[in-house]
Amino acid sequence: MKRFFKITAVVGLLAFIASCQLFADKKKDDFEFLPWPDMVGVPPDSSVKNWVKFDLIGTMNHPFPFVWFSPQQFEREYPNVLIKLEEDGYEQFKIFVRANECEKNLNNVHGDPLLRVTEYANDQQIVRCIMPPANACEYVKKMYALPLITWTPEQTEELRLMGNDLSCGFVNNKYQIRKY
Repeated sequence: MKRFFKITAVVGLLAFIASCQLFADKKKDDFEFLPWPDMVGVPPDSSVKNWVKFDLIGTMNHPFPFVWFSPQQFEREYPNVLIKLEEDGYEQFKIFVRANECEKNLNNVHGDPLLRVTEYANDQQIVRCIMPPANACEYVKKMYALPLITWTPEQTEELRLMGNDLSCGFVNNKYQIRKY
């Protein structure tokens, strides 16, 4: 019985060494890797001229969503979500974002998670605000009340999920956010 284990161990070791040699003969470019999901919110390509991104920074037990707002359609993959707004709604949204600027230095804001609002326009990416959960909930609540934007159930669901991660009290149920 001991001999059987020794032979099995030697054969296993030889098989391992042979497989390592096969991989050693291949160049790095010979391997194909599956693409990773975009977990850092990579910006869209340069054809997209205007967007705002909401992302959560903090301790996570699941991937936080990146919610992108734009008047242009572009592809996003989980955990990224695009909320496409009509031109007039996006203009009002952009004015809202700029009018509600706040602290931009991550070291000066405390809380977990934090909401970061980043705008891209005129070929510049600018962090407009980083805020703790309580401020973020108020911010999203005011944003949801913008009169030129009619939020669809799908868009409302994305805001609800972000509100859950921020522990916002305005999250009502799976399909609706209470308006105040």
